[in-house]
Amino acid sequence: MSLFLERSIKGFAIDNWSDNQSLVVNTLSNQIDNEINNARNLLQYTASMPYFQNLTAADKVDRQINGLPEQFEPIKRSALKQLTGSNGPFSVVFILFPNGDHYLSHPFDVQKKLKRYNLADRDYFKATTRTLTTSISDSFIGADGKLAIAINTPVFDIENNLIAHLGGVLHLQDLSKLIDADKIAPFDQAIILDRQGKLIAHSDQTQILPENRDTYSNDLPFKSKLEKLARQADQSYLIEPSSNKDKQTQLNLITQLGSGWTLILERSESNILNQFTGHINNTTLLVSVILFSVSGFGIWVSTILSGRWADTTLKLQQSNDSLEDRVQLRTEELEQTRQQLKFALKGSNLGMWDWHIDSGETLFDDQWKLLLGYVPEHLHVYNFSVWLGLVYSEDRPLLQNFAKQTRHQRHFQCELRMRHANGHWCWYECKGMAVEYDTDDSPTRLIGTLQEISERKLTENRLRQSARVFEHAHEGIMITDKDNRIIDVNRAFTELTGFTLEEVKGRQPNMLNSGYQSEHFYNDLWQDLESQGYWKGEIWNRRKDGELFAEQLTITALTNAQGVTDQYIGIFSDITHMKEQQSRLEQMAHYDSLTSLPNRILLADRLEQALSHTNRMQNMLAVGYLDLDNFKPINDQLGHATGDQLLIAVANRLKQCVRSDDTISRLGGDEFVLLLPDQDSVEQCSLTFDRIIAKLAEPYYINNHKLSVSASIGISLYPMDNADTDTLLRHADQAMYTAKQSGRNQYHYFDPNLELAAKQQHDALDEISTGLTKNQFVLHYQPKVDMRSHKVLGVEALIRWQHPERGLLFPDSFLPAIENSDVSITLGNWVLQQAIQQVSQLHQQGLKISVGINIAPRHLESKSFVSDLTSYLQAVPQLPEKTIEIEILETTALEEMNGVSDIISQCHQLGLSVALDDFGTGYSSLTYFKRLPVDTVKVDRSFVIDMLDDEEDYTIVAGVIGLAKAFQRTVVAEGVETEQHGQSLMALGCDQAQGYGIAKAMPPEQLPDWIREYENESVSQIKKPA
Repeated sequence: MSLFLERSIKGFAIDNWSDNQSLVVNTLSNQIDNEINNARNLLQYTASMPYFQNLTAADKVDRQINGLPEQFEPIKRSALKQLTGSNGPFSVVFILFPNGDHYLSHPFDVQKKLKRYNLADRDYFKATTRTLTTSISDSFIGADGKLAIAINTPVFDIENNLIAHLGGVLHLQDLSKLIDADKIAPFDQAIILDRQGKLIAHSDQTQILPENRDTYSNDLPFKSKLEKLARQADQSYLIEPSSNKDKQTQLNLITQLGSGWTLILERSESNILNQFTGHINNTTLLVSVILFSVSGFGIWVSTILSGRWADTTLKLQQSNDSLEDRVQLRTEELEQTRQQLKFALKGSNLGMWDWHIDSGETLFDDQWKLLLGYVPEHLHVYNFSVWLGLVYSEDRPLLQNFAKQTRHQRHFQCELRMRHANGHWCWYECKGMAVEYDTDDSPTRLIGTLQEISERKLTENRLRQSARVFEHAHEGIMITDKDNRIIDVNRAFTELTGFTLEEVKGRQPNMLNSGYQSEHFYNDLWQDLESQGYWKGEIWNRRKDGELFAEQLTITALTNAQGVTDQYIGIFSDITHMKEQQSRLEQMAHYDSLTSLPNRILLADRLEQALSHTNRMQNMLAVGYLDLDNFKPINDQLGHATGDQLLIAVANRLKQCVRSDDTISRLGGDEFVLLLPDQDSVEQCSLTFDRIIAKLAEPYYINNHKLSVSASIGISLYPMDNADTDTLLRHADQAMYTAKQSGRNQYHYFDPNLELAAKQQHDALDEISTGLTKNQFVLHYQPKVDMRSHKVLGVEALIRWQHPERGLLFPDSFLPAIENSDVSITLGNWVLQQAIQQVSQLHQQGLKISVGINIAPRHLESKSFVSDLTSYLQAVPQLPEKTIEIEILETTALEEMNGVSDIISQCHQLGLSVALDDFGTGYSSLTYFKRLPVDTVKVDRSFVIDMLDDEEDYTIVAGVIGLAKAFQRTVVAEGVETEQHGQSLMALGCDQAQGYGIAKAMPPEQLPDWIREYENESVSQIKKPA
């Protein structure tokens, strides 16, 4: 019976203790999981940013430094910086190619020192590649000697293809701080293992040593316990006994964390059983009082009955009355009373003791011995000193002072620890009273009871420890009743919200409502809470001072014995800092870093919204494409710092000119886009852009410079221009160029007719490019002669297009279409190369003539003009100097005087001569003419053709000839069509000429025969003068 009672009490104590640890376990688990989840969420959010959807500098990777040089991908590097150091949880963040090679790492110093360039063999890399989800590595000792894990998440492009891995290294040195002694009460120690069973955190940080890492992973019995826990789907943790290093039994509470790690909380069995108590509720206390009263009453009754029995016996003896039946009756009554007292004591689990102070003799009943776990026959205690030896040393004075206490008060009680038969210390409550005194009124005999109260002490201790966890947790905790009225909050709640318990008690949690979440959000929250018993997520609330803050909140419904919810507990942590980091990343993704205006990505979204809004409201949307005039010279001359300040000032002025609902976006450089919705008329729109033009034209004072810029703006109006978003922007861009060509510092509305012309030009460019590819272009040559000597001096190369459908086309029908495009450069290079090769072939045939080649303005200004020309000349080194003559338009020379002069000088160094074509059309001054080092001046054909009938043209021709001779330039007249033209020109001193009156342009193979005939006077319509 004694052994059964011992085991039952022990089992009840352990079971009761285990069942009451859920608050501690849940709090610790949430803290640890939140550390990892916050880091993982931040990494996933960063990987989803638009600027991570491509690796723009993949060709710049340098394996010598394990990735990109520091100057590349500044936006990505800036984003990674937000994840490390004081900004974020990671020590190192890296981007890998899908094959595992490093793309870049932050910090850059760490990237340069990496020992591994490729990480494809890492398990976490393989897991992410296989599952396309975030993976967490097992723990490892990093190159810096610190314990760490790696978190790896996939990065996808806009078509959802895997283009990279984004990973971070998370040091684990702070993990042990989450399970230090203050936070794990009532447990003795706590341990965290990774998925391989390796030690990664310990409440005693001195235990985290390399030699201790595999203590659990090599423990086969322990592995079987983890497998057992995995099979118990209905239980969140497992209680398992084991022996510690001192061979003492301990209980291990083992639970799996969300990361797959294992949390082990250890408590020695002796510490549990030492705190075991009886019932802590009021009923137990009341029963104890009643039983104490019963024990006193029994002693009193026994004393009275004993007295009556003695008196009766005396009377019987004195009276020689032999009434044996009455004596027997009284004896039975006394025995019955004593039995009732014995049963009352046993039923109340009370043991009795009787201490004779003077002799030290002490008597104990069987129940007293059973309470200590002994079989009554096996425990021989007859002396107070033996009893005292069973008491814990620190508690012995309490028992020894009983005699002194009863001198001043009849009753006494105390709580003390005594050694149980199983070797553990158990708590007992000892009560007693003095029943005999000497003549000095000092007690000589004490009688009392002993009750085992370990369960009560354990409950009291658990409540104190739970209160410590509740009070000292870093997370805010709120407890409400079933009607959602606040019952209690902890200190962290007050620190996080600013509200004290007195201010919130009895109120509902919605007093913290920020207004950010909709009623639908809260309806879903309560639906999950009622159906699943918990809710977890992010929520915005408001502090007492009105400040908004974000929190990670977990709400759990607590049920009573009947399974009915009677309380709710909410545990939350402040994640405002993490949300601010996310906001900064979003700012970088959608806003221009210089001006903080929406960038191209956000503009596209705003434009879509504006179109939808305009369709609903049935009004008008204006899309303005703005480009600054004269910004480039300021940026080049004063530097980018001044240019950036000017762009910021422009952005601020634009904000002053528009409404809060309007959008201003910077596309890059000095280009901006404005979206003006809800326009009722073109006039209203024009007023806004008039205001913008005027405001931007005002002077700017930046870095001690007074700066002036203006703006050219193109405007497309929706729905008059009923196009999609891309087309609206393109139309506004085209209108902006029209504004620039019309004089700048103005705006221009998009004209559909111009769009048609632009389309036709685009088609013409495509057709010309195709013609070049298919060799449809040819060169014809118009002779240039000396009319006086009747000698052929050279030819001018003129391009023709042998169109497959329209026949042979002259330059006027196709060159204007490519005048402002790069196709003119491509076609110009073709002409240069062909003309040089063909004149070389003529020289080889014995025809020693020069060739003039027209150079278009855009071709002349191209960076590669001189180098291309040089390479073509090097292919025919046998050509004499001055064989090739470059013909430049006068208007081009005047617009780019310095640049053209340099090019002319370089042509002279190559052995070429240079002619100024169409002279007279550019209204050049004598100063400019003198500065241009050209060899030849060609009088424009428009003056020559009309010189015989128009006196002004005759005067211009005479003036040009005189000017050329004055500056010792050769002069050639173009457009000579009749003999009279030739005679007049020679009379003015111009002997060299070309034109239809001499010969039309012809294929190169016809030149030899024509030259031979002309020099024999058989072809020319202009007779050689006498």
